[in-house]
Amino acid sequence: MPSTRQYLDEGIDPTGLACVSKSDLLQMLRAAAPTTDIGFIIVGESTPDAVTYPELVRFAWLKASTGELRYYNGASWELIASNVSIAAGTVTSTMLSSSGGTAYQILAVNAAGTSVTFQNLASLLGTPTYATIGGYGSQLFLTVSGGVGKLSGVDPTAFLVKSVPKSKVSFGGTVGQMPYSDGAGGISWAAAPTVSIPDASITIAKLSSTGGSIGNSIRVKSGGGFEYYAPSAYNNIYAALLEYYKAANTDGDVADGSSPVKVPLNRTVYNGGTIVSSLAGTGIFTLIAGTYLIDAWLNIYLTGTAGSVPFKQQVDIRNETAGTTVKAVSVYNSGDDDTIIVHIKAYVAPGSPTDYSLRLTSETHTASEVLLGKAVNLNAMEEVYAQVQITKLL
Repeated sequence: MPSTRQYLDEGIDPTGLACVSKSDLLQMLRAAAPTTDIGFIIVGESTPDAVTYPELVRFAWLKASTGELRYYNGASWELIASNVSIAAGTVTSTMLSSSGGTAYQILAVNAAGTSVTFQNLASLLGTPTYATIGGYGSQLFLTVSGGVGKLSGVDPTAFLVKSVPKSKVSFGGTVGQMPYSDGAGGISWAAAPTVSIPDASITIAKLSSTGGSIGNSIRVKSGGGFEYYAPSAYNNIYAALLEYYKAANTDGDVADGSSPVKVPLNRTVYNGGTIVSSLAGTGIFTLIAGTYLIDAWLNIYLTGTAGSVPFKQQVDIRNETAGTTVKAVSVYNSGDDDTIIVHIKAYVAPGSPTDYSLRLTSETHTASEVLLGKAVNLNAMEEVYAQVQITKLL
């Protein structure tokens, strides 16, 4: 279940509004801004104007053409220092780039002592003078001592540190292992250490799209690891639509009395992602854990026997599991033989499967004077007297 941590300040608070319009919802989204300790990432080539728009001081700026990531220090946009930590002795030769070098060149500090560059071995050694020392038969190798080259017998101590190429090393390990000093003058093999990368430091530009296609998402695959997959319709929109209906030319149920009457929702029109786990004949519907917006309407009919006596009526959405009212809408009606449509919306966030219902409470005076809808018998179509639309937000 998501935490209660708030990341955005809404552009408009709809809590006190009796009815939220589309304009209210649009303003709530467009005017929303990150809370005071949250920021976004700006992606662009132009320097963000943090003076005109002071909220940008909490944002990071990514200049995609150069890969620079900067933060605002109060006066200017400064580069963010890398926090990637590479353990000593873990960089192998295959990790090095040969860009800028040619065959058989070596890495050496330049003459100015300011950087490491590719250089020819001959230019580093100069022109040596060679002296041949006989007496060693075919077991001779060329060495340089004091700028003078000479042929000498095999002397293991003559090898320079890190001068033995990897092709001369005997591999005693397994695939993926690296050699390391065992502390006793020998070499052992072990798995390469893992480079420590701070959480949330890998940008989307570093992800490979190989294996995926347009519209794919990433998920954990069976057996571990990740994979690209094509989301189904339910992965995009989780929503449900429930109805209370009767056959053509059939009135709704009687809803008299001061006790609440549950609207007997009796049909599931749509249930994307199976967010409604059950719908009982008593009008109780069960939502799985999540965060939801419930939008419902109810048809209320006052019979001709009602006269001009004022009616007090209340429609509510109730948490049947907890025994509490989530949201209630009150109606005051003095007509007779009239139909009114009552709209009600509610926000709920059950942490586990929870039962809810849509209810009507009426202050009635005579029997059978309030119905949950009056049949119109047009085009021989069924009569729909209530609908409950449920949208899963999280």
